[in-house]
Amino acid sequence: MTAKRWIDACHFGDCRLLMARMAADGVQAHTVVTSPPYYGLRSYLPEDAPNRQHELGLERTPREYVDRMVDVFRHVCNLLVEDSTVWLRQLVVRIKAQCGKNGGGQAVSMTVAAVTCPACGAPMRRIKGSRGYFWGCSAFRDGCRATLRDVDGVAVQAHG
Repeated sequence: MTAKRWIDACHFGDCRLLMARMAADGVQAHTVVTSPPYYGLRSYLPEDAPNRQHELGLERTPREYVDRMVDVFRHVCNLLVEDSTVWLRQLVVRIKAQCGKNGGGQAVSMTVAAVTCPACGAPMRRIKGSRGYFWGCSAFRDGCRATLRDVDGVAVQAHG
């Protein structure tokens, strides 16, 4: 397959294998937008699907999920040009992928972190208020009054 045949088309299968083939065919991307399956929330394949063991999000532990996501983003990095961007939507798990050439390879790191208070660093928790959900600091009783907006279960901080 040539690079052009990968563009503007849907491809089905293990994303890691597909991206490896794309890289071998010379595909390069300036932007990647993705919302990978969240850990442990649902399966998109029937129980008897032959490739179900490759489905992301069904790992036995969060650590296994993170390890598989790191592998996915190693493949993503292999497709990115030097000044590219990645848009990633992820629930609860915050993923930071660092792509760069270091001795010809790609470096990817991933961290799992709870939402932390921007004012004091304490964990934030999702709270249902009279006007809907928001995120409040767990150090409220100690005097921290920081809050974050909630958008579809994700804590959002306005940058101004």
